[in-house]
Amino acid sequence: MYGQQIKGLVCSDECNKWFETFLGKPGVRLLQHHESFEFRDTNSDKRRNDDKEFPIIYQNKSGLHLINESSISHLNSRFSEGADHVCHENFRPNVLVDYPQTWAEDTWKWMRINGVNFMRLLVCDRCPSTTVNQKTAVKNMETLVALKKFRPPEGITKKKGLGPSMGVIFAHLSNGFIHTNDCVEVIYGPNDVI
Repeated sequence: MYGQQIKGLVCSDECNKWFETFLGKPGVRLLQHHESFEFRDTNSDKRRNDDKEFPIIYQNKSGLHLINESSISHLNSRFSEGADHVCHENFRPNVLVDYPQTWAEDTWKWMRINGVNFMRLLVCDRCPSTTVNQKTAVKNMETLVALKKFRPPEGITKKKGLGPSMGVIFAHLSNGFIHTNDCVEVIYGPNDVI
């Protein structure tokens, strides 16, 4: 993973057969991490100096990537006339919220989902894979073209040559489980919950 070897336990033959069939990719194996194995640091591309404090396993940057449905709608409204629209699947989040204020998620410092606390690490810079329709594999460069016009990389993100931002990366601060349709409590400061 990103230049590091990360151990994993290969799941059962039955599980792997199902996974191969589901993905349509022979030879694919599902791995499980064991707590005795090493973790790797959060990948902030050196935008933070505390990556070691938020260990991850197989993820790209961190354990939680959040996208707001209204921000996706706003992005689509900025596409050229006739361009195909994108959906959350283009950005591969593991949490999708439908919050009425576009781009509000950029300002959320902390949040709680089903009693699990999360801290915002950084906005997520976008790469060309967001231009690919997950169902058809057709590229739509309009995604990055539109994002670059109104959400260009700034500061250290720009210096590193990273892409425009869409979505937010959070680290979990407590353990637990989150589920579809759980309530998301947004915490701006010590006493600010919405």
